[in-house]
Amino acid sequence: MIKIKKYWDLLIRCLASNIFGLNAKEGTIVAGLMSLFTLTLHWIFLIGDYRFYMQIKNSTDFNAEQRAEYNGAVFFCIISQFVVCSGIIAVFGLFVSIWKEIYWGVGAYVIWLFLYEIMHISILFMTKEESSAFRRHTYILAWCGLILRIFMEVLWLIFLVKYTIELYKISKSADDQTRHMRPHPPKLKFAIVEEMAM
Repeated sequence: MIKIKKYWDLLIRCLASNIFGLNAKEGTIVAGLMSLFTLTLHWIFLIGDYRFYMQIKNSTDFNAEQRAEYNGAVFFCIISQFVVCSGIIAVFGLFVSIWKEIYWGVGAYVIWLFLYEIMHISILFMTKEESSAFRRHTYILAWCGLILRIFMEVLWLIFLVKYTIELYKISKSADDQTRHMRPHPPKLKFAIVEEMAM
C-alpha cells in the first residue's frame, strides 16, 4: 500500500526549503534552460526525420498505400515541429515572466507544460509503429526521449510551482498594502510672511 501521507509530507518539506541548493527562482531558471535545451535537440531530431522522409518520398516510386504512409510521416514531422516551436516560444515567455516577476506567466507555463506533454503523447500514439514509413529505431528513440523528459520535468515542476506560489504571495501582499492604506489629505504648507519696510 502506498503511504500517501509520507509522500505528501516529503513534498511539503521540498516546497518549504531549498532543493539541491537552488531556491525557487534559480530552479525555475534552470528548468527553463533544460526545457530550451531538450526542445532544441528535439527540433533537430525532427528536422532530420523530415529530411529523411522527403528524400525517400522524392527519390523512389511508390504505390498509393506507401505514398499515403510517407505523406503521413511527413505530416507527423511538420505537426511535431510546430509543437516544438510553440514550446520554444513558451520557454521564452517563461524567461520574460521570471524577469518581470509575473506569477500568472510562470503558472501559465506550468499549465502549458502539461498540455505540451499531452500533445506529444497523442502525436506519438497516432503514429503506427509497424508502418513501413516510420523507422522503428526512430519510434523507440522518440518514446525514450519523451519518458526521460517527463521524469525530468516532474523534478522541475517542484521549482516552478514553488516560484509561482512565492510570486503570488508577493503580489497579493503588495495589493493588500495599497488597498488598506488610508487616503490622507494633502498637507498644507504655510509660509511665514514678512512685511517689507518701505
